[in-house]
Amino acid sequence: MHLENPLYYHCYHSPNIDRYGLIRQKDNSFYIVDNDPELLKNVQLVLSKYELLHFVNIDHFFNFIEKTNNIVGTINIQSLTEQHNYHISNAAVNINKDRKQVQQNINNDNCFLFGLSLNTIRALHIDVNHFRLIDNVIQHEHKNDLFDEDVQEKAFLIRRLLYVLKHTDAYLRQFFSLQESIGDFGMSVTKKFFKICNPEDTVIPKLIEEEVETNNRRFESFNTFSQMIFKSINELDLSKSIKNILVDFIEVLETGRKIEADSKKFNKKYNRYYDMHRIKTIVKNDCEKILKHYN
Repeated sequence: MHLENPLYYHCYHSPNIDRYGLIRQKDNSFYIVDNDPELLKNVQLVLSKYELLHFVNIDHFFNFIEKTNNIVGTINIQSLTEQHNYHISNAAVNINKDRKQVQQNINNDNCFLFGLSLNTIRALHIDVNHFRLIDNVIQHEHKNDLFDEDVQEKAFLIRRLLYVLKHTDAYLRQFFSLQESIGDFGMSVTKKFFKICNPEDTVIPKLIEEEVETNNRRFESFNTFSQMIFKSINELDLSKSIKNILVDFIEVLETGRKIEADSKKFNKKYNRYYDMHRIKTIVKNDCEKILKHYN
């Protein structure tokens, strides 16, 4: 992926955070790297109807030794320590320590130059199980002729759409939690006060319950609407060009009719609030900025 593409982002090696990648078996090349496993797993699932990529914890091959050493170091059992040391002595990272530098060099601008050891790539599961210590990350001398630039660009597109949706969703949830925190606090104290000092009063507790129900419905409705945007991303026709995919998605967001209809079908108590307009507008605006690159 070219650095000037608006979909591009760096994902450098960090000793404290595992990175994950999607690899294609056909050319034994990584297509995208990310440190958010849930986000990348969803990219894989959305992309799967167009192209199957396999989910790999890239840094596991090197970090697992340190992690297991830390566990053994806290346990005073000599036979366990001896067994552990024997077990990892044949790990690929111990046999060839130069491989660690290979793994650290992976980034999204060069991930196509990296793959997995041949025994690993020939027997891939949907998600790579890291139970064989002989498995390893390898570096190719050049880009494989079978590497598909279109698949990579669409993986980055899906990741961008899901990234913007995920973090906008999180921001807005925090936004209205802060908005309503003083009100929630006030209602909680008021309800307790009336229960103790005026237990015969049924009007105030009922009003409080109705207000709490309204707030809960706002959160539940927003959650439903956000999920239906996610569903719309999954329904995009990935056989089209990047430009046309963006145009289609912008239209879905702009009209909002399908998302609204899906929300009502999914949640019978769904109500429309201004929050729905905010999240779809932010996602749409980001798509329009990306689209300028393809016009």
